[in-house]
Amino acid sequence: MSVFLRSQLSQAEGVVLALGLRKAESQARSRTLAKYEGGRINFTGEYGSLAGVTAFTPIQDFQTEHVWQFLMQTNCPWGASNRKLVQLYANAAGGECPSFSVDGGLSPSCGGSRFGCWTCTVVRSDRSGRGLAENDESYEVLCEFRDWLASMRSEPKRRWRRRRNGASGPGPLTIATRREALQRLLSIESRLGIKLIRSDELELIAQLWKADGGNGQTVLDLCDIRRHESMTF
Repeated sequence: MSVFLRSQLSQAEGVVLALGLRKAESQARSRTLAKYEGGRINFTGEYGSLAGVTAFTPIQDFQTEHVWQFLMQTNCPWGASNRKLVQLYANAAGGECPSFSVDGGLSPSCGGSRFGCWTCTVVRSDRSGRGLAENDESYEVLCEFRDWLASMRSEPKRRWRRRRNGASGPGPLTIATRREALQRLLSIESRLGIKLIRSDELELIAQLWKADGGNGQTVLDLCDIRRHESMTF
């Protein structure tokens, strides 16, 4: 992000970075926004240490119900349904959400759910994924794969002993572990009948395996799994 912003600054006198951050999200978010405050107009401030970059945070004082009220009263710019978004967050929260007033009635305000990459292992527990699994068992399969990634990454035998920069490990996953992860992913594709990885991504994986000294079973060999029944691990 910093590299990109500097490249833009080299072509213009200043850059405005729009951020959808809110103080009510967490204490950490509130502290971060406090650093941005001090601009000449409301909701603006310097973005970190990058002189010339202004952070524009128009919803920083919104509570969760304000966000949902706005979404329910505004059409989605790209034509999607904001009401489907409400349902998605409701499902992720187990179907139970507090309500807020809109157009004289009550609508659910589901702000406790957070979404990111479904394979993200930064969070300890994927509560949104588990909430969705209560309504659709296919999400349970995805949650199990994510949990396996989170547990196996801490096993020393699955990692190089050194990082890519030469420093002592833990480094990247071993080729054998990467093969196993791809096998599991392709198996899930077969079981659920959904596409989880693109062909161009498989080509990049093949290049990385080769660059890291991989041999034996190739990515193309593993892709044969797409044509078979689901595998058991």
